Amino acid sequence: EWWEEFLTLGVNISDEMLDKVIDSQKPNQCCMLAYTMGTTGPPKAVMLSHDNITWTSAAVLQSLPYTYPPENQEVLVSYLPLCLINAQIFEIWIPVTIGASIFFAEPNAMKGSLINTLLEVRPTTFCGVPEVWEEMMRRMIQGSIHCASYLLSIILSYSMNLSSPPAPHLVYHKVHRNLGLDRCLQFLSVGSGLSKEIQDFFLSYDIILMPIYGMTECTGPHSVSYEKEFKLYSCGKAIMGSHNLVRNSEQEDIGEFYLWGRHLSMGYLNNEYKTKKAFDPKGWLHTGDMGTVDNEGFIHIIGRIEEVIITKRGEKIFPVPIENMLKENIPIIHHAIIVGNQAKFLSVLLTLKCETSSDTGEPHNTLTQEAINFCRKNNSKSVKVTDIMNNQDPIIDAIIQKGIDAINEQPEHETHKILKWKVLEKDFSIIGGELGRWGSIPSFYEWSKLRPRVGMGLPVVPQ
Repeated sequence: EWWEEFLTLGVNISDEMLDKVIDSQKPNQCCMLAYTMGTTGPPKAVMLSHDNITWTSAAVLQSLPYTYPPENQEVLVSYLPLCLINAQIFEIWIPVTIGASIFFAEPNAMKGSLINTLLEVRPTTFCGVPEVWEEMMRRMIQGSIHCASYLLSIILSYSMNLSSPPAPHLVYHKVHRNLGLDRCLQFLSVGSGLSKEIQDFFLSYDIILMPIYGMTECTGPHSVSYEKEFKLYSCGKAIMGSHNLVRNSEQEDIGEFYLWGRHLSMGYLNNEYKTKKAFDPKGWLHTGDMGTVDNEGFIHIIGRIEEVIITKRGEKIFPVPIENMLKENIPIIHHAIIVGNQAKFLSVLLTLKCETSSDTGEPHNTLTQEAINFCRKNNSKSVKVTDIMNNQDPIIDAIIQKGIDAINEQPEHETHKILKWKVLEKDFSIIGGELGRWGSIPSFYEWSKLRPRVGMGLPVVPQ
């Protein structure tokens, strides 16, 4: 009914008038506004031209193996807000270009209903943000999506010689079906924050996540990963016709990424100052992202310029790799934030994996089942965050310290060791203001906002 109503909007528009409007459009004119994610400040309106959108869509399609009707029509799911450029490119413009069938998820998709849509639609390509992949992983670990339990039953059955080993593809197909991804041939990931832990977890289920790097200012994707050009933990290679440079490199070829190509936007709406700051006179976009390009051309992003810590000795430290190592070494940790600007040593704030409200996302005091299982495995009786904070659980304290010591013992951390740490009483969340809309910690988030929660100092845990 609503579709018929939509079609009536064009009844009074003549073909001549439509042709006149189409003929008046120029490739370099603004086609739409897309808003930045707000991870480096208030969201800005980015002007994207007709050429930006059509060229970028075509460039991505030269790399990613989408299929075309009538033989193999793509079936896609749209769930991201359409004010975001990744939603526009991957959920509107590419589907229009290839003649895909698009299904729109419920408004509360990001609060848990997305999995129901996936099970109903069974998309052939799925483009997830890191928050979605993390939520899937959490549900699989907890068993609300029957994947881990199924694999465990297969392993136990075979170990007891009750059956012959099943073909791997049959086992994985069952898991994929429980996720609604059994027809999916591309598992794309857009946006920052896709951790090594998440990639490893899905890889164990034969789901290879393909990270895509880009910004709103470059019409979404700048580099893509796909089967023929893939390297684990990288962001793939630049799309055809675009270029990137690493500038201001001071250590191990790590520097700021500059981007160039027809996908670069027209700038920010009504903000000439910010536009000139982001785009230099030669047409290069200064991204503010730090990373490297390896000798094969694969892009590796390690953080933002604003995140770099400068110690009292003047050393520049990139905290994200250290934070990721902490989460790998200490599985009960959800977030780790390194602090230490103008300090003689590093400190770290830790939050634990805990249950959250399904309605608001507000973190609860109760640990997740995964975290509780970890505690039990290590003879700890803790079930709540408050059982562990303020050094109340010596077993977990020792595990945290051991994980930190393992990092401190690495040669590259000889001059900047983590000497203080603290477990916060509450996990970070969007509703609490510590996380951005898609679960990442905004780089402009002020340390002063956390100071009341941790006190004026961090305790040194006895060695």
